[in-house]
Amino acid sequence: MAKSYKTPGVYIEEIPSIPPAIHPVETALPVFIGFTELAESDGRSLVNNPVKIHSFAAFESLFGKPAAQRVTVLMDADDQHLVDVKVDPLLFRLHAAIRLFFANGGGPCFICSAGKYPAVVDAEAVFIALSTALGAAGAEPAITLIIIADALLAGEGNFYGLYRQALVQCGSLQNRFVLVDMYSNRGTDSFADLQANFREKIAEQHLSFGAAYYPYLQTNLTPSICEAEATLTLRGQVYKLRLPDDIAIANLDHSLYHADRDLYDAIKNKIQEVKLVLPPSCALAGIYARTDRSRGVWKAPSNVQVESVIKPMIHITDKDQDKMNDDPSGKYVNAIREFPGKGTLVWGARTLAGNDQEWRYVPVKRLQLFIAESVRQSMQVFVLEPNDANTWLKLKAMLENFLYNLWTQGALAGTKPEQAYFVHVGLGSTMTATDILENRLIAQIGFAPVRPAEFILSQFSLKMANE
Repeated sequence: MAKSYKTPGVYIEEIPSIPPAIHPVETALPVFIGFTELAESDGRSLVNNPVKIHSFAAFESLFGKPAAQRVTVLMDADDQHLVDVKVDPLLFRLHAAIRLFFANGGGPCFICSAGKYPAVVDAEAVFIALSTALGAAGAEPAITLIIIADALLAGEGNFYGLYRQALVQCGSLQNRFVLVDMYSNRGTDSFADLQANFREKIAEQHLSFGAAYYPYLQTNLTPSICEAEATLTLRGQVYKLRLPDDIAIANLDHSLYHADRDLYDAIKNKIQEVKLVLPPSCALAGIYARTDRSRGVWKAPSNVQVESVIKPMIHITDKDQDKMNDDPSGKYVNAIREFPGKGTLVWGARTLAGNDQEWRYVPVKRLQLFIAESVRQSMQVFVLEPNDANTWLKLKAMLENFLYNLWTQGALAGTKPEQAYFVHVGLGSTMTATDILENRLIAQIGFAPVRPAEFILSQFSLKMANE
């Protein structure tokens, strides 16, 4: 609308020469939820406060080291020779999950700490803490993936409750996707032993906003041991595994590293032989990020090698996978499989809504989320514009240009643009006279993902300012 001038004079008005454009949002910006060593930075609490990091070093700088695992050293009757070393199972998995995420191509991500490592793990208290942190993550609009790294600590009764909450959040916000693990205390349970519990408890709504993966992964990551605190009683003498070299010489007799280097090396070698077992979601988050960067969000994160992994904890056969992808509920589980000469590969890309012909594939759903959120944010430039034909023309051109660019990149099907997408906006098309009087700007787009003859419809409504 032209400005009305009431005083004679010369006026200079800047006329924008660059038309409005849609700025693509991030597609693989995950939040990891779990417990950390540190929960405060510069006097500011990090608990239930999503913090963006760009590297593993930044994670350790803000959130600290992993929780130490208990080590049991077995010696012979005379305490002369090492028999075995046993390491207690990993409890707090967030630190290791971040390592595996970056090892698989992960980039920027958010960390939402549920608090410091609790001295005693109480399943109900853990569930409340993780649920609260998950709710806090919902307030960060940039997040696009959810990974609940410490969900196993909530116990079997609460485990899937966290994922139900995550799916509800995804369905409500319409801008994120959750990577679901299956509950397995040992990580070695067969799918047949877990499937009934999983399919009964996971959810009934918003299933297209998540994807499940199994089995767990034996990684090449080793346990974290605090050598200055690890205590060993040997031949009537109490030792720390290794004290810092710069302490008083008199105390070095209490450092096994300095008192018996051969035994120290033998214990360390045994510890290094133990490999951490992790749920697959953290690795998949890195693979999603890697695939999005190299191929695009419309490329399935499947037939991709999982890095820093020795093998899946159980071997999945073709027959096993048939059961994972064949259930009346449609709650499919994507397999991670080991193939000779190829390594460990992600072997599936279906959402939990396996019976939904429109949203059964991960790349299709994530492409829709990407397009919808990019359009939703970019439409805000029109909020103060008049709701007239000129504005509709600008909006239509902006939407068509965005979809055309996606089509040229191979995100949409069709040999011609009109086969790949359409855009409708205007009076009698997407709006009535009442809509215009009530300052509602409504646009409708349709796009065909790389799947012939299927259009996915999205409608966008913008409440404009009163003139």
